[in-house]
Amino acid sequence: MFPCKYCAERFTALSARGLTQHHRKCQAFLKHEAEANQRRKTTVASKKIRQTKLRARVKLDDRKARLGSAAPGVSFFLNR
Repeated sequence: MFPCKYCAERFTALSARGLTQHHRKCQAFLKHEAEANQRRKTTVASKKIRQTKLRARVKLDDRKARLGSAAPGVSFFLNR
C-alpha cells in the first residue's frame, strides 16, 4: 500500500504508479511541491548573491595586494 501523506482524506494507492498518478491531481501535494520549489528558488538566489559579494571582495583584496606590493613605477601580472 502506498499512502499519500499530503491528503486530508488519506488516499492509499495499490502501486507506486497509482500514487504518482494521484499526485498529479492531488491539490495538497501540488501545494506542497509549489512551496518546496519556492524555498529552493529562494535558497539559490541568496547563494548567488553571497557568491557575487564574495567574488567582488576577493577581486578588491587581490587588486589592493597587487598595487601595494609592487615598487613605484613597476607593474606585474599574476598568472592563474
